[in-house]
Amino acid sequence: MLTLLYLGPTIFSIEYNLIWARKRNNDGAPTWKLQHYTLLFQTLILMNIANMFNCRVLSSVRFRELNIFANIFGNYWFFIVVLVELNLQYLMTSLPFFCDIFGCTPITSTMHLFAVGAGVGSLLVGFITKLTPFSWTDCYARHDLENKPKFVDEILD
Repeated sequence: MLTLLYLGPTIFSIEYNLIWARKRNNDGAPTWKLQHYTLLFQTLILMNIANMFNCRVLSSVRFRELNIFANIFGNYWFFIVVLVELNLQYLMTSLPFFCDIFGCTPITSTMHLFAVGAGVGSLLVGFITKLTPFSWTDCYARHDLENKPKFVDEILD
């Protein structure tokens, strides 16, 4: 998100002063800054929706489940929530009436595709995280002070 904040204007040929520019002109028309912030908002929400899929299935030491779509039809409320969120998000970033209500501005289709790509990237990060060996994180599950990692002593001293 920080990369998109600082490099987004360069990527999408948006020119404005990140610090001094206003979100709306004196006549109320949206500026490039508001469009950039709407892109950030869209990207954040789509990454969170993708993370909802990542959090559906948790792995354990005995059973490592890598497929986030396993038993996806087991909870219809999940689909209702995801569809409502996706539709509201699309309305907030596409239709002028909803954009005015939520303080956004319509974004281009390229920006929409970029946000979707960032959401898919979030799915990939979740998959790679699930491939992490449990031995790498074993020390965080223990609460006994006998087997604490060495760096804990350095922090506590």
